Amino acid sequence: MVTIAPLEQLDAGRFDTPAILKKLASSSRKLAELKGIAASIPNQGILINALGMQEAKDSSEIENIVTTQDEIFKNEVLPEAVTNLAAKEVQCYRQALRLGYEQVRRTSLITANNLIEIQEELEQNMDLGIPAQLAANRHFHKLLVGGVPVQYQQDGETRGDFVRLID
Repeated sequence: MVTIAPLEQLDAGRFDTPAILKKLASSSRKLAELKGIAASIPNQGILINALGMQEAKDSSEIENIVTTQDEIFKNEVLPEAVTNLAAKEVQCYRQALRLGYEQVRRTSLITANNLIEIQEELEQNMDLGIPAQLAANRHFHKLLVGGVPVQYQQDGETRGDFVRLID
């Protein structure tokens, strides 16, 4: 097992090299430039919403929940007329991302309580009208991770255990 030293025990001098200092200066200039450009955007929420939507869409694709930007926008504008349930699912992820963003913006911190609130938001959203295929995907994922409960007879006694996939 590799042991990682706490930050205060690291030798700061090892980071004081010309190559690192050049990258630091370059990064600092780029961040200042980005900050200036971002400040010129009248409504920065537009940028955050677009990035959040793309992240939610891409993250959902990992779970085989595929939709389009158009469907997500339609769901945003007319939530009562949702026909694409995958878009609704992406919207739920996006709502949790937005909650996390607002928490960090407000406090400049990410705490364990923040993460718990975000998880609760996700779980609350997931219970709202999940289509059968999405629910089946989640159930299958739980079985893959936790195992499939089975019962068997041994010495005249019924016993239970979990069968797990071995990679």
